[in-house]
Amino acid sequence: MDYSGLSLGEKISYWCNKSDFVTLNTFVGDEIEVNDNTIFLGDFEGGLRVNPGVIFIHRGCIKGKLLIEEKAKVIILGLVKGSIKSKSLLHLRKGCEVVGDVTAKKISIQPGVKFKGDIVKWN
Repeated sequence: MDYSGLSLGEKISYWCNKSDFVTLNTFVGDEIEVNDNTIFLGDFEGGLRVNPGVIFIHRGCIKGKLLIEEKAKVIILGLVKGSIKSKSLLHLRKGCEVVGDVTAKKISIQPGVKFKGDIVKWN
């Protein structure tokens, strides 16, 4: 796995728990729920829901809707074309690209992120 874009704490957390992560290159279906700690490297078109307590690291391309439930951790390092709705802290890391609107309770955006859309605070 390429660790660029992850903080030191995230790298340590990953290495200590790497057996708890699933690495996927594709999702089958057009509406997917992520229930396990996942590193996604491929392409997906449709709706993706990240459930509570899950760590989701995105390095691929998602075209569609991304819904992040409370207490989920999502780190975007790839491309998202579509809307993102996050009830949790959303991490947009250097090198990622988002084309679409983001609604989030909290958002962390590093320098070097490409973003085209609006950001709205989730109430």
